[in-house]
Amino acid sequence: MVQIKKEAVRNATLKSAFELFKEQGYANTTLKQISEGAGITTTNIYRYYNSKLDVLFAISGPWLNKILNELEVQMTSVEGSHERLRLILYTMWRTIPEKDNGFHYNIIQALSYLKPDEKYSRTLLIELEGRLSELLRTCLPKEKFYLLENNKLAHMLFMGSDGFTIGFGLVGASTRSHDIIEDFCNILLDSKKL
Repeated sequence: MVQIKKEAVRNATLKSAFELFKEQGYANTTLKQISEGAGITTTNIYRYYNSKLDVLFAISGPWLNKILNELEVQMTSVEGSHERLRLILYTMWRTIPEKDNGFHYNIIQALSYLKPDEKYSRTLLIELEGRLSELLRTCLPKEKFYLLENNKLAHMLFMGSDGFTIGFGLVGASTRSHDIIEDFCNILLDSKKL
């Protein structure tokens, strides 16, 4: 019975935090607000998480993995390298920045508050880059596989996603992303002179 209560508290905390982060952003959300939304005390949150950043990462991992799961499913019905790569880039540079009222902006905001001596785990990013590299392998020509070594291309796509996310958070959806996605496909696949 105790285990169910712990799981219920954890789930209520994450649900409250997700809604608050989505609506008012990481910077404007406090642990007190999260605890009030979850119907618990702030002290209770600290039994499960060390900080607001830990709460955010507990949400972000499943959130980002769900997006990549959906991408993998979508790719099973997409024929052609160009179309598959376009879907990957669209997911990285439009879906992630815009989904759930720009939820990804919270990660950017949170990381921008860290001081140089504060450490955070890059485990999630490395895991996601590995997954993305495997998806990219299905649409890149073999002579471009060197871009997948050490997840270099995947890292670049996540960095691009961060840029589009900042743009979305500040001014809304990019008006140039579709053209940029198409140009990037052409560059990677050598399919058209720019």
